Amino acid sequence: MPSIISVTLSADSITFSGSSFLTDGYNPKAIFGGVLADSVTVSSSTSTVATWNLGVPITINATVPELRFESQTDLGTALIANPNTVNLTNLL
Repeated sequence: MPSIISVTLSADSITFSGSSFLTDGYNPKAIFGGVLADSVTVSSSTSTVATWNLGVPITINATVPELRFESQTDLGTALIANPNTVNLTNLL
């Protein structure tokens, strides 16, 4: 099961670090502040980068970033790696 250990915020991306990220057979998706990332790249089983073309969404309150792996063959099946204890705030 995918697991997030930490996240790193930059102007236009969030880097997820963890374990068991799925590199084959799944489409990665990331959501932050209710906004779906424009692209998500799984670099390895321990690193994934989500990018927003207009920058990471602005949030006033601490928000949990979400990383999903949706099955390419079993539609409707997704594994969600939720950091639970990792919140980000992206102030203006």
